[in-house]
Amino acid sequence: MDLLDQVMMTLHLMGMKSIKHMCAHAQEVFMFFMYITEFVFHFLLIYVVSIFQPRSSAPITGYKRQRTKAVIARGKRPDDIISNENSNESQAADARNKNVEGADVDQPPKAKRQKTGGTEGCRNRASPARLFKLNKDFVPDQKGVIIGKEFGGILDLAASSMPGGLSQWIMKHYDPEISQIVILERGKIHVDAASVRRIWGLPNRGRKVCFENRREITKAMYSIYNITTKSSPTLTEWCKMIIYMGGSYDDDFVRAWLALVFSCFLAPSTSLSISPKSFLAVMDVNGITETNICQFVVDQLKLAFTSGRGNKKAVCCCVFHLVLLYLDSLDVDEPIPNLVPRVSVWNSDLISKVIKKDRKAPGEYGQLRATLPF
Repeated sequence: MDLLDQVMMTLHLMGMKSIKHMCAHAQEVFMFFMYITEFVFHFLLIYVVSIFQPRSSAPITGYKRQRTKAVIARGKRPDDIISNENSNESQAADARNKNVEGADVDQPPKAKRQKTGGTEGCRNRASPARLFKLNKDFVPDQKGVIIGKEFGGILDLAASSMPGGLSQWIMKHYDPEISQIVILERGKIHVDAASVRRIWGLPNRGRKVCFENRREITKAMYSIYNITTKSSPTLTEWCKMIIYMGGSYDDDFVRAWLALVFSCFLAPSTSLSISPKSFLAVMDVNGITETNICQFVVDQLKLAFTSGRGNKKAVCCCVFHLVLLYLDSLDVDEPIPNLVPRVSVWNSDLISKVIKKDRKAPGEYGQLRATLPF
């Protein structure tokens, strides 16, 4: 074989190898393309199915249930886990059967909670607790000047709190238009200045109480008690100020104490601060005995129960007077002293005993007879 033939043979063999190599490479490219095509086809198929498949409105809770079962299963034998799962399945089946059995029965609609109107469910802003606690620490001289101003009945507060259930019931039966506690099939209890005098012994003569906010009076009170804040002191701060007087029984002490009585008991507000309206009423300490406090209490009761009656959430008046007036009218088989003012008789223990005897049902009273003319 000559040289030319050898060259041709060599080129032929090289061409065959390159063709085989190219074919093998093309086959790999084709397989890769088929793999990509199959992946894209499956992805599109899943996407299309998810679009046209109806979705459930139920929340997805499977993951939480699985985790709950896993937590419960810890520390249990396999038999216990299986028995618990079977019992849960049987309970679910029983519940479904009950629903199916009662499907044809008309079920009564659930009663909706009624919105309370008027004074039902109102919060009473007047509480004897603050005064009861403060009065215990007064020295005899301080109590003496208070009694001299005919406010000794407030010192005689023998109950540290007011019964919530009875007070709510009393407020529902108080009619501010006629100023009476009206109890069906029982009669009516008059709520007038004479009743306030009998229960509390407060001044019941003279001029009308001036209960309003006047800037010059507030400025004078702030100057007397060295108050530098713009806002009114809280009732707690005011009580501390009285305590820090160290047993003093001068006009400044009496004036500060009277302002507290008006602000937290006789005519409280929704605020927990001292009421600037009370400053005008107590500024003239020596003239307080010639001010008709009893009629003021009655007027505040009427005002509190008539203003905003439809959506009232709190009543700002002396509801405790209504409570004691009602209790004092009942025929009780208890040894009750015949003392005045009557507030000194009604301590917490006696109030609890009489309420228990007068209760008809939870939230309902009127079991005992009345002794006073209705």
